[in-house]
Amino acid sequence: MLIQILIRSIFDTVQIGLVGLGEMGFNLTLNLQRNKYVVVAYDVNPAAIKSIQEKGIKTATSLKNLAENLQSKRIIWLMIPEGELVDQTIQELQPYLSVGDIIIDGGNSFYKDSMRRYKEMEAFQIDFLDYGTSGGTDDVRNEIRAMIHGNRFAFNYCEQLFKDICENGYQYCGKIGSGYSAKDSQ
Repeated sequence: MLIQILIRSIFDTVQIGLVGLGEMGFNLTLNLQRNKYVVVAYDVNPAAIKSIQEKGIKTATSLKNLAENLQSKRIIWLMIPEGELVDQTIQELQPYLSVGDIIIDGGNSFYKDSMRRYKEMEAFQIDFLDYGTSGGTDDVRNEIRAMIHGNRFAFNYCEQLFKDICENGYQYCGKIGSGYSAKDSQ
């Protein structure tokens, strides 16, 4: 807890770059906004961008623009369908990220893909967390439940964020891949 307070005191405002404004991403953005986080959102769908702008959320015109609109120690939260689209998005984002930035994959990716992505990002010293989400689109807006895994330091940095948006709780499950295993076994 002391580490979180010290880390947080270095930064004035925690900003979140959120990629993917489908029902889950849109509602997560509203949850983050309600909890006083500054969100910059991006989606390839212009209608989704317009809808979230109407809720007072700042938007980006590209992944590069998203990264440029966030202060260093960026947190980029992916709420896009699991699979190849996650890989493409990470590959496109990576050149615009810095050492110590954090990617959070919230798209319920297959845990072996998450393990691979973790290793790929580790080579660039970019932290990677992923989590299994329980509940539907209304839950993500109001009371998300998350089982998170990845680098412990990255989790510690993001823990207050998870506390704020997870009214029904969250759990750090440890090593990469174990969060999905825990979710799938419930």
